[in-house]
Amino acid sequence: LGATSAASVAWSPDGKSLVVASDDGNLRIWDVSSGNLEQTIEAHLGAANDVVFAHDGRTLFSCGEDKLAKQWDLATSTLTHQFEAHLKPVDSLAISPDGRYLATASSDCTYAVWDAASAVQVYRCGDRGERIVSVAFGPDGRVAAGGVRGMVVVYDPRTGEEMQLPRQLDGVNAITFFSGGKWLALADRSGTVKLVALDASV
Repeated sequence: LGATSAASVAWSPDGKSLVVASDDGNLRIWDVSSGNLEQTIEAHLGAANDVVFAHDGRTLFSCGEDKLAKQWDLATSTLTHQFEAHLKPVDSLAISPDGRYLATASSDCTYAVWDAASAVQVYRCGDRGERIVSVAFGPDGRVAAGGVRGMVVVYDPRTGEEMQLPRQLDGVNAITFFSGGKWLALADRSGTVKLVALDASV
């Protein structure tokens, strides 16, 4: 990476490639077996904050300080879609298990859900009064979003319903589903990981 720093990394579905989102705005794709840099995509003006592979392994989604999320065709390094709505940097993104939806979290205190194939926004929450720093999809397609002041919500694109969870006192730095979507794991600023049950049976 030279003098650049990495903000995010993602494995390809087949485990053969690793993509790095860097503070110079570039995405760098490395061959894992050889350690060689295979491809560089000049993705964002300002830092690239996050990157994920689509499930087909041929498509990347990235986001950055330029307030945009973008979709890339790896075969040609071509920009195929641009996701525009956020008013401040996009800090985090996630792709749904079925590849249908993209979720984005932004410093503008909102998160959004998009149709990944068309870049059409299907949902965007109102201003939550805090920077939203992490989004994740569960195996059933629900989206969880967490903010720096401890906001945690779960949105279901299938029903349009949003569930508010108890506020976390030390904020939320990262969020993920596990155990088949029955739980959320929340990492906070104190270095603690908290588990929140989403399924009443657990």
